[in-house]
Amino acid sequence: MPSPQLSHVRKHDKRLVPFEPEKIVRSIEAAAHSCQCDSNFFSREIAEAVILYLEKKYISTHPSTSDIATAINVILSSLNLDNVASSFQSFQLERENSRLRCTVWKHEQPSLFNADLGIQVTISGGQRTTSWDRTRIVRALENEAKISRKIAEDIARTVEHKIMVSDITRVTTTLIRALTDNELLSRGYTSSLRQLSSVTVPFTDISEFLKDNFEADIVEKTGMQTILPYVLSQIYSEDVAHAYRRGIIHLHGLSHPFFTYEKFLNINPENKTKREIRTELLNQINKIRSGLTSKLLIRIDDFFLKAGLEKFIPDICDFATLLDKEDSIIFIIETENGENITDIFTKITPLSSVKIAFANSAAQIDSLLELYNLGWNISFNKNKKTEIISGKITINLPQTVYRAHEKDLDGVIEELYRSVKLAVQSHRQLILYRKKHNFEFENNSFGGLEITGLYEAVSILTGAGVFDSDESLACTRVLLNVLNNGLKQAAKSYNLKMRLVGGESNDCGKRFSVIDQSLFPEIFGFLPLQSESLENIIPAYKSLFFDPEKYHSHNDFIKTAKKISGYFDYGTIPVKFNDNNPDKMKEILLLMIKNNCGFSLKRKTKPIQEEESQENKNQEKFEF
Repeated sequence: MPSPQLSHVRKHDKRLVPFEPEKIVRSIEAAAHSCQCDSNFFSREIAEAVILYLEKKYISTHPSTSDIATAINVILSSLNLDNVASSFQSFQLERENSRLRCTVWKHEQPSLFNADLGIQVTISGGQRTTSWDRTRIVRALENEAKISRKIAEDIARTVEHKIMVSDITRVTTTLIRALTDNELLSRGYTSSLRQLSSVTVPFTDISEFLKDNFEADIVEKTGMQTILPYVLSQIYSEDVAHAYRRGIIHLHGLSHPFFTYEKFLNINPENKTKREIRTELLNQINKIRSGLTSKLLIRIDDFFLKAGLEKFIPDICDFATLLDKEDSIIFIIETENGENITDIFTKITPLSSVKIAFANSAAQIDSLLELYNLGWNISFNKNKKTEIISGKITINLPQTVYRAHEKDLDGVIEELYRSVKLAVQSHRQLILYRKKHNFEFENNSFGGLEITGLYEAVSILTGAGVFDSDESLACTRVLLNVLNNGLKQAAKSYNLKMRLVGGESNDCGKRFSVIDQSLFPEIFGFLPLQSESLENIIPAYKSLFFDPEKYHSHNDFIKTAKKISGYFDYGTIPVKFNDNNPDKMKEILLLMIKNNCGFSLKRKTKPIQEEESQENKNQEKFEF
């Protein structure tokens, strides 16, 4: 076929596209085939005649697609090929009717992401509709999937054909994307498919969310459904995302790309009314509920007391009744005036969502024990809290150990290093994403690496608990030493600030154990169960805690506790007391404070007042 002088064609949406002579050939061949013409039908020669006709008629302008269709009809009729011309006209008419019949609809609320932006449509009955336009698929494939225009148009034609030959009169963009994704997958464009991903929430899930009357809960749940897959896809590499889904690591804060695990709450009373301060406090509390942060830290020092800010502590605790997670609010006591602190908190109903953390200089044992006996979560920090965790990653220690348990200890250590390096890479990817989007980092923030399932991991290797034998204790120290040193080396290689964290809330132990039961059921000693049964039967992996009852003397316990705590750069390990001997408890805690060994004490019981408060939290009204 000679090279045509025509360069561009105007589509029905007025857009100019490069002229492709082969499309004319294919159209004529299709019409001839429907008329049972011979396979040697001279389609290419007829196409050349059509091109010559167009070149003479459209010397200074660009022909439209309808002009080309008219030219094909003229040439076919002039050659007395009326049956082929009639078939071609039928094809054109059917396509036009299908285009007019089929509309695309979307919800009026636009998506948050470029993967599924709204299109220009008319608004009718709360919905937006637009006529079918194949070019939108082409543009999406070019812009998002990064494939050539020729391939994009071929895929778009295939998708269009599937829709046009169906009896569907209205089609959703979700279906169009599903058909497009399927076509990409069938052609082997898996990398492009990863680029062209969208986030959808089933109507059944939304119906469940709406049963919760509290707005922040709805926001949190829908955020997890939509933002989590976006964050995994857009921030993290494929190997990190795969490790998260497989339960090798847990990435905290996937409900928001700018999530901060800890955040200092500074109360500035200057030029503000009490109402304005309380409103600001409630807004900060709601950041936890909306997934922007996990913990709020409030420093109570001498300046705090001199400014009279202690009057807002009851307000903060009132707002904390809206929070379900343990230790979401942490009061850091850095004043040595323990009597004032005790007086404040004795008038407030203890909450599991609130913890009182004493810094080393402020740790007065009598105040600490009095608050604990009232029902508060308590901790002693060996240093003043000057740093905060910006992002946290948890390693599934049982799975990491089990993958290499049949090898020698060197194999286990090597597997630990791999998991640590993967966790560090994930934090680096998060930092790079935030820098790219001009995220404002908190001063003295760092990435926290946490472990869960230490007891189960040691049991896999030794058949005993962490503190049950000298062998298991030695194994524990080896694992923690590898984790600590491996983290420092990997973080240094990427110029990152990261710490090994201990004593945090175990909010992914259940997820890890359920995944591991499906992948490695022999860990738990029974066959795989149905997925709906796992949540109720599989126990969550344990967090590390100290049990003084396992030691012959207090000094032996302190020595071990201090050694184990030394592997953690941040956080406090819980101490579990099995008996009700207050003198013994006081003696042990005094020794821990004297030896600068951090610890935390979980509250004994849940007061009835809090249970009632939790039941009524959705109806709670705060008057300013």
